[in-house]
Amino acid sequence: MSINFAFIDDKFSLNKLNLPSRHYHFNESENYIKLLNIGEGIFPKDKIKTTFSLENSSLVITTESATKIYPSKKEFGINSINIELKNSNLEFINDELILFKDSKYIQLFKLNFDES
Repeated sequence: MSINFAFIDDKFSLNKLNLPSRHYHFNESENYIKLLNIGEGIFPKDKIKTTFSLENSSLVITTESATKIYPSKKEFGINSINIELKNSNLEFINDELILFKDSKYIQLFKLNFDES
């Protein structure tokens, strides 16, 4: 499951959407995206990849609610977040995780940015 989007000069483009989720983009005084997951949380063997890039843009991104991580005997749920910023401003507000007893979870967070 993955989502990939970009802002270039404050213009939104959805490059890939392959997951059971919705997103809302509001462009009034500032770019704002809320990611809404339809599923109940992250289960064993789930692999979620979120990639977004900003160039000469400003963005506030958030999730709708806490993410539940369900128990597993040996498999992990994996969440990968990749962000690239070029001359841009980002506020990323990711809601809390609720880990159930015996849950197994890996979260990868990669941030690339320039001097500005």
